[in-house]
Amino acid sequence: MGKWRFTSCAFLVIASILPGGLASSADNVPDTLRYAMDEVVVTAERTEDIVMNATSSISVLRKSEIQAIPAGKISDLFQFVPGFIVSTFDGVGRNPAINARGFYGGGEAEYNIVLVDGMPLNDFENGLVNWSMIPLNDVQSIEIVRGGSSPLYGDAALGSVVNIRTGIDAGNRSSLSIGGGTLGSFNARAMSGGMLDDYPYRVSISFEQTNGYRMHSMWRGISAGGMMTFPLSEKSALKFSTQTQWIKSEDPGPLTKSMTYVDPKSGSPFYRNDGRDERRHIGTINFTHSVGAHGGISARTSYRYKKSTNVRTLVNPLFFIDGATGSLLGLDPTVLFGDTQLRESSSHQISGTVQYDTRFQIGPVADRLVLGSDVEFGSLSSEYFGFFQGMDNEYRASSGSRGLFIDYDDDTRFKYSFFVNNEFTFVGVVSLSIGLRYERIESHFNLRPCASCGDFDNMLNPASSAFSPKVGVNVTLARTNDYAGSVYATFNRSFKAGTMDQLFDRRSTRVAAQFNGSPTTQVIAFPSLANSLLKPQFASTYEVGTYQRLAASQDRAAELTIVFYQSDLKDEIDFDIASLRYQNINASRHRGIESGLKVFFMRNFNLFANYTWSQVTFRAGQFVGNMLKGIPENVIAGGVSFTQPTGIGATLTMSSYRNIYLDDENTAPLSPYVIISGRITYAISSLLMSVDVENITDKKYSSAGYTLFGTTYLFPAAGRVIRAGVSVEL
Repeated sequence: MGKWRFTSCAFLVIASILPGGLASSADNVPDTLRYAMDEVVVTAERTEDIVMNATSSISVLRKSEIQAIPAGKISDLFQFVPGFIVSTFDGVGRNPAINARGFYGGGEAEYNIVLVDGMPLNDFENGLVNWSMIPLNDVQSIEIVRGGSSPLYGDAALGSVVNIRTGIDAGNRSSLSIGGGTLGSFNARAMSGGMLDDYPYRVSISFEQTNGYRMHSMWRGISAGGMMTFPLSEKSALKFSTQTQWIKSEDPGPLTKSMTYVDPKSGSPFYRNDGRDERRHIGTINFTHSVGAHGGISARTSYRYKKSTNVRTLVNPLFFIDGATGSLLGLDPTVLFGDTQLRESSSHQISGTVQYDTRFQIGPVADRLVLGSDVEFGSLSSEYFGFFQGMDNEYRASSGSRGLFIDYDDDTRFKYSFFVNNEFTFVGVVSLSIGLRYERIESHFNLRPCASCGDFDNMLNPASSAFSPKVGVNVTLARTNDYAGSVYATFNRSFKAGTMDQLFDRRSTRVAAQFNGSPTTQVIAFPSLANSLLKPQFASTYEVGTYQRLAASQDRAAELTIVFYQSDLKDEIDFDIASLRYQNINASRHRGIESGLKVFFMRNFNLFANYTWSQVTFRAGQFVGNMLKGIPENVIAGGVSFTQPTGIGATLTMSSYRNIYLDDENTAPLSPYVIISGRITYAISSLLMSVDVENITDKKYSSAGYTLFGTTYLFPAAGRVIRAGVSVEL
């Protein structure tokens, strides 16, 4: 405990030398800072709790911080949260991969459970999130819990749980906004909220588009949604909400490293048809009922629908194969063969949650109990069609079109779970949190291997179940009107089953091959990328951290968070380049340090700085000790902002990424990069104008890439991007 006391004392010394020293009473502390001392979140324990009492690693982005950061999308914000990595595949971040704590299996980032006011957003087939579903202007705060959260949130909550809170009951207000900028970007949004008779409501509609940074990278989306709350009594309420979105986008694909140096805006002819056309609908019903003064029952049911048309190309070099043994003799990376296929899919998800929480006091011990159950059923139907295949010159001469039917699958998954979490607080100083969740996942695949295999059905039924325990303790070091500090330690066991696509996707890999030196090229098909034999991955996570908050005077305050963590994984899911399939890594380890500092001074100036060190390594196999691909070892992010209710405001931010490898051998590093961005705002009355400049120095860089048979492929990110916008409250 000595180290933590030293940290607390050092933090207090820093604050005491700020002009004004420590405030002598709560009356000298502004309301906003007094609230921050005991900031309440709901995500970490699935019920209201104070951050300082938490036994998890929590970050909160408040509305004032969100408005100051030069971000055009929700996904842009995560580069300024400790422990998160944001990679872009289309140049402008409309197709981002966001991973927490290095969970980035096979280039996928499906390890984050994302909620909007408690409503789940993750897609059924791949677990990914459409980050553009919720307009940035609607966000009131974002609560982020890093690390394994399976004891409360179940499968896939290995990296983080993100709860986007929209504040949709904020009262009578309407707004209009419009903006645009370089790369052909344009956005417009209208929102109205208030009371219809005695019922709070809100409706909104928005439109966004960009031509993109690279050739063939257009993105366009329309979103509309609404909610209405029906008070049933003084203790009960029923809320209906819905969200609909249509997206049409193009995918420019990767470039070889040499092509990136020549022209990062260019596109390969292989990907000239790649893109997606998607429609999503989400509807949710929430019921809440207060039980006594310190308890409540809540229930939620939601329906999610997604229909998608996706054109995707896989490119491989020319293979040389021994016809007698079938073994690979070599390959020619200068001769590339592409296989473009079209996938049409639709998914339906129905989920429900029932939860009861209560608080009571037994002598010096305060007890808070949360228990409940989650259930979900989902179905996925998809069909694959040929589109085009051939060499580079053939792609340049043809645009391709939907071709013959190849294969299809019908998949279903049923999940149910029971969870309980109990927190005991002794004399207001020591909190002990104990949680347990049981979850069962049953997946079913209607197997039809090929179009010509007859009319028979086979069924694959991989199932998995797990108990996920959690034990944590939080010790309050001190709590006054001016200072609050605590340390915590926790252990939990989390798990993740393979996604439906990782288990069952019927997309095959077709390559061009020559046998025994014959000049004749033949097309052969490898098995699908999916692997129905994937095992669930399990993680045992240990954390030790501290929360420190203080108010040095009326207009000076600071917050400090530091956490040390280690996750030992068994059977981590990754994509194996050699076999072109998803595989399990026998053993791996994720460990690191996440630290964040926020300083508020002179009322209008805010400063923040984050440092994340992560080391994600193989612990078995031929690459033991090597870093897993695509994960930076060092990330630094920070910024300073000047904000005020009226007049001019400004923000300057910086983010730096270093030590990233694109291969398991750790021989192909990604060039480090530093990005500087800024925002200038002017507010008068109900009018707000803003100008953003991302990548002020016009840095040429790539935030993502991979190696394939010795060749490095990169996804170039945009250079300098300028946006301007105006919004008005009506």
